[in-house]
Amino acid sequence: AFTLAAGGSIDSLAMPLAALILAMISSVTCAMYTILPAKLIERYGTFYAVGWGMLLAGIFLVPVAKLWIVSGTWDLQTILGFSFVVICGTVIAFGAFLYGITLVGPLVGSVLGLIEPVVAAFASALIMKQVFTVADILKFIKHSVRYTMELWIKTMPTVIITLERSSMKVYLTT
Repeated sequence: AFTLAAGGSIDSLAMPLAALILAMISSVTCAMYTILPAKLIERYGTFYAVGWGMLLAGIFLVPVAKLWIVSGTWDLQTILGFSFVVICGTVIAFGAFLYGITLVGPLVGSVLGLIEPVVAAFASALIMKQVFTVADILKFIKHSVRYTMELWIKTMPTVIITLERSSMKVYLTT
């Protein structure tokens, strides 16, 4: 994302300061939501933790979002579409992500979560006709390979060899 925002140049950043600050806040909260709910999920299950978290967040956001001021027409098709996005695109997707985190751990889950922006970029190219330059595509490939290698290196077994007075011990850790 940084190389896309910088347009391939380290000297400049093609994004407003507010967007940069929000991106930094988003990065911190992303790390927090993969690590903090571990005990809650272990005790109550993924979907209870997600459900209560989203309900409380929704209640706190009502005064900010001003849900009573609605623009547009809210007919049956709009309500069904909105419900689909909320249930499938938020509750189920986030619950599945957190359930995956419980299976593979926060590190592997977060690294695999890095694929999401690449998929979103390709989907925007297919669906919304977003145009990417060759440099952008090469950056996608570079970052995908880099993150895959980081994941592979962090999850591969490590050999520890210790030499003591008259013996050598070899340990294999994961």
